[in-house]
Amino acid sequence: MSIPIYCLNLKRADKRKEQIIENWINKLGFDINFFEAFDKKEIEEKNHYIYQYQHKIPILKIKRPMSTGEIACATSFCLLSEKILSLGLDEVIFMEDDVLPLIESKNQLFDMIKNGKEEYPNMEMALLFKPCEV
Repeated sequence: MSIPIYCLNLKRADKRKEQIIENWINKLGFDINFFEAFDKKEIEEKNHYIYQYQHKIPILKIKRPMSTGEIACATSFCLLSEKILSLGLDEVIFMEDDVLPLIESKNQLFDMIKNGKEEYPNMEMALLFKPCEV
């Protein structure tokens, strides 16, 4: 099984990119496509938004305005989604540049995905992570 993997990475986050390369590419053999994330500094320093931000909507939904980091993150996921849709890909793996592998091998991840598809054939999305303890 081979599913394209895209990693959101800020251009200025060199160390995070190096960790993805070391942990995922060098150690586990994944082929990862890096996608330049939208930087919150574009909003903070230039008041530059890609998508219209309506302040009232998050207040109604989550009872507070979104931070510039949250807006930039959502923008990054939307931009990456647009790219994936334009490529006509049926399935992809999204990851951010701060994830650590919880697997021993590439096959282990693809086996988990395969098993999930078999158990839940109508599934459209799977979230594979270990929650942080707070």
